[in-house]
This record gives sequence, structure tokens and C-alpha cells, in this order.
Amino acid sequence: MKYDVLLVLGTGIRADGTLPESAESLARKAVELIKQGAAKKVIFSGRWSYRLKYEPPTTEAKAMADYATTLGLHQDTILIENESVTTVSNLCLLKEQYLEPNNFTNVLLISIKPLDKRALFNASMVLGPNYTIDVIYTDFSYPAEKALELEAFEHDRLMEAQRFHSQHTPGDHKTILELATKDLEENYLGKD
Repeated sequence: MKYDVLLVLGTGIRADGTLPESAESLARKAVELIKQGAAKKVIFSGRWSYRLKYEPPTTEAKAMADYATTLGLHQDTILIENESVTTVSNLCLLKEQYLEPNNFTNVLLISIKPLDKRALFNASMVLGPNYTIDVIYTDFSYPAEKALELEAFEHDRLMEAQRFHSQHTPGDHKTILELATKDLEENYLGKD
């Protein structure tokens, strides 16, 4: 095995609990990599975004895990973190629930461009210097107009993440989660 674990962060879920093609592509890539022997475990992470105006009947993580099992992934290879509502909380909770207890320090993040830069930056800050983090991409790509919109959005969010983490010690996920939760509650939740 090259990696201790694969990490899959949610990219959305529809109101009816079905996955967008982006999330399905992440699950497909995880199945492919497990079957190739890249790792023995995969963590699907995410409740749903705090930005949603609806409450799906299932979490992103559970929906991706269920989809992966329809593609032949065995249940015993799947770990689920289904509480987080942001990328930072995804990473903090999966570190606390799975990475630290299992000594998973060599991880492979499955991502989609242009979502990769912010996810990788947040992962390096939350996980810290004792972790090796590589990234691999799915074959999914957003339509041109959506990709341009996402690039601008992700650029702004990366700048926010850099400002947020500028005072943090890399790897101090407990403090990072506490401050991220406070920031979310004070600046985003309940505001339109």
C-alpha cells in the first residue's frame, strides 16, 4: 500500500439526497484506487455545506459511501465522517476521528480542479507537518462557464483560508476547529 488512507471531501448533495456528477466522480476514483491497492481505507467526509437552503435526507459522506458500494467497494474499507459543514471542519473531524487514532499519516486527497488548491492548503494547515499529503484528480471537469465561476470563488476562498490560518500553528486541529466554528457562527450562519 502506498497510502494509509484516501480522503474524499464532499462537493455537494441535491435536495433529494442524490449526488452531483462531481461527487460521483470522487467516489468512482476512490473505488478505482482501492481496487488498485493504493490504500486499504477511504474516508468519505461531509454532512453538507452550511450554505445549503435545504436539508437533504442523507449526508454527502453517506451518499458517496453508498454510491461507492454500488460500484463494488466493500463496506469494511469505508470510513465516514458526516458531521462537518466546511472544508476545515471536514479535515479537523476526520483527523480527530480517524487519522490520529489509526496513525494514518500518509494520505491521498482525491480532488477536482479548481477545488484542489484550497482543500490542499487547508489539509496542510489542519493536519500539520507530521503528515504527508498527496493529491490526485478525478476525470471530472466542470463546464467552462461553471469552471470560471468556481475558479474566482475558490481564489477568494483560498485568500480567506490563508488569512484565517495566518495565526495558527499547523497541525493544531483542535484550536483550528474551535476558531473555525466560532467564525462560522459569527459571520455566516443565519445571514443571507
